[in-house]
Amino acid sequence: MKRNRWIIIGLVFCLLLTGCGRKKAGEEGAKEISKDAVMMAVGEDNVSAQEAMAYLYLLKQQYEAGMGEEVWSYQLSEDKTLEDYAREAVISNLTQLKIMCQQAAKEGIELDEEESYEAKKAAQQIIKTAGKADRERFRLEEEVLTRIYADNTLAAKLFDVTTGQVDTNITDEEARQITVQYLLVSTGDMDKAQKEVAREQAEKLLKEAKKASSFLNFATTNSDSEEIELTFGREHLPEGFGQEAMELRTGEFSPVIEGEKGYYIVYCIADFDEDATTNRKEVIIEERRDKLFREKYKEWSENYKVVISTALWDELLFTPKNALSKQN
Repeated sequence: MKRNRWIIIGLVFCLLLTGCGRKKAGEEGAKEISKDAVMMAVGEDNVSAQEAMAYLYLLKQQYEAGMGEEVWSYQLSEDKTLEDYAREAVISNLTQLKIMCQQAAKEGIELDEEESYEAKKAAQQIIKTAGKADRERFRLEEEVLTRIYADNTLAAKLFDVTTGQVDTNITDEEARQITVQYLLVSTGDMDKAQKEVAREQAEKLLKEAKKASSFLNFATTNSDSEEIELTFGREHLPEGFGQEAMELRTGEFSPVIEGEKGYYIVYCIADFDEDATTNRKEVIIEERRDKLFREKYKEWSENYKVVISTALWDELLFTPKNALSKQN
């Protein structure tokens, strides 16, 4: 899997932050904020209001393209709108990026000439496509946007280097995925006697199913479940019959299996779904990489002090109610 080199607004790392001693600072806000005002400090790096607004602009473009400007007033909870949530996401993402970029510098990881060029090119494209009103309101400048894209690229590069040695040796059996079709005779709230009748019905259906030209059609007609076909592995066994199904071979029927919801008849379409197994291997590798990186990031984050000017952040809005001061 090729990981996106630009992870703007935390599309990859938004869940990595597990707490890094953030402190509130600068409780006095202002309706107009200088573009050089320090919104937050992460280790030795500061985030200016101009950089923060550029992130808000990028996130604004993603959301408003499909949902319109009114999306920001959507109430997610009694005291929080989508705008509030998005602003918090930007703060978290910036915290992560600044920690990762400083850590990359410590480890001697840097961008090559081509990566730097691509970051600059991406920034130029943003400037080119942004409307005049947005360029002025968000104080969009090529230098700031170039740094944003460069930071994201460097963070992704740190991720790749950090997780490059993860064990990618995964056996077929570990990742094996199977595809089955099944039929359910539901028992619901039946008493013991009624369940006996249901089991007899299931045994009868099993005999008929083995003679049917298409189990899929047969199950569709006779099952109490709308779901007929499933692909899965040992990591996500379906309730009721999963373990037994994993032992079947292609073309085999299970005996009648009793589960909490009723009696199951399972037919194995493929005891080794090659495409699904390959995909599962990739997922396992990504899970291992993410796990390793989370552990490393937690270690790093303990070494960086994070101070956030919450009052200033409260003044930065997606809707045009505020503006950065044109001073400086």
